[in-house]
Amino acid sequence: MQNTSILSYKCIMKNYSFAYSGPEDSFDRGYAYASTALTRADFGLIYGNKHMCRELAETAAAHYHAGLFDKIIVSGGVIMDNVESDILEADALAQGLMKNGVPKLNIIFERAARNTQENIVNSKDLLHKAGLFADTHSVIGFGHAKAGDRFLMTLAKSWSKVLPMHVQVAPRQVFNGEAQACKEFERERQFYARKIPAYTEMGYLHPVDHDKLTEEISDYATRFGQGFSAAFPSSP
Repeated sequence: MQNTSILSYKCIMKNYSFAYSGPEDSFDRGYAYASTALTRADFGLIYGNKHMCRELAETAAAHYHAGLFDKIIVSGGVIMDNVESDILEADALAQGLMKNGVPKLNIIFERAARNTQENIVNSKDLLHKAGLFADTHSVIGFGHAKAGDRFLMTLAKSWSKVLPMHVQVAPRQVFNGEAQACKEFERERQFYARKIPAYTEMGYLHPVDHDKLTEEISDYATRFGQGFSAAFPSSP
């Protein structure tokens, strides 16, 4: 097993430029970064967002092409904003994945979820029905960066038997430095951060010890003879 550097994680994206059309320096500015260490997983899981599917799909597609997973679940039953026709988050995400070279055969559609917990619970149900649940031991999630660790903590709570990993993705307007977008992003990020303690106390989230999780991911990678990438150390 090789413990790769932060630069190697950036190369996951830059080596697959066909799947990513943002500025080359965006990874230094918060477009996409791993909030956990990463290794090859059984599935990818994109948490739908009605305002931002393009960036999520491009980021997940790059990780697919880098060999981080073979199958990916697109989850979201909310109608997208700012599109001409009514299209669900899951279908918009799938279109973005296929545009960036992910075969439809490797995409699993979850079209009912309206929140993060439903993203996870409904995805588990789909895998149960497909006979794939018992062999699922690890998942890499992709979610809007404004939520911080909330996606990861929900996954740790609602699917406790899998090894949780996560990649945070920020809107293009944020890394382009658009003042209003950055201001709104920071406002929303703080809003979600303030909700985490209450949600944890209510039992919706499970606290994540990042140092311990990094060790678990490293051990998992060693056990299965897979590569290992350290997490990005900072958030947008």
